[in-house]
Amino acid sequence: MENAKEKLESLTCEELVRRLSRSARVAILYDKSYDVIDEMARYSNDAMKVAEYFSKISRIILKTYNDFCQNSNDSYVCKRLLAWERYLEEFEMRCLNEKEKLPIYVKIFTSLSIVPDRLTSQIIRSGGKS
Repeated sequence: MENAKEKLESLTCEELVRRLSRSARVAILYDKSYDVIDEMARYSNDAMKVAEYFSKISRIILKTYNDFCQNSNDSYVCKRLLAWERYLEEFEMRCLNEKEKLPIYVKIFTSLSIVPDRLTSQIIRSGGKS
């Protein structure tokens, strides 16, 4: 576990943002929560609002995890959803208060969170069934 923590600490804020979006993407697209992403992008220069939207996304991830992972054998999807907590904690500790870069981080996060990748396109095609 210590090795995993060291690895997280070595990630740049930009890489944390990419990994956060990878975890969120499954939940955002599964739950069709585009409005949360749109609102987050609108307040990208306000750290308190951004933290508030991360909290909303965390609830969406929990809902998606409960809906999808309780009845699924797709451990990759579940692992991706569970990774959210580690990446979010690290991002909030190190990157959330970078006032000048926060809007860029948020714009990257919001852009990447709504773009389907192979995994999310499979989930969308299957209607959320693994």
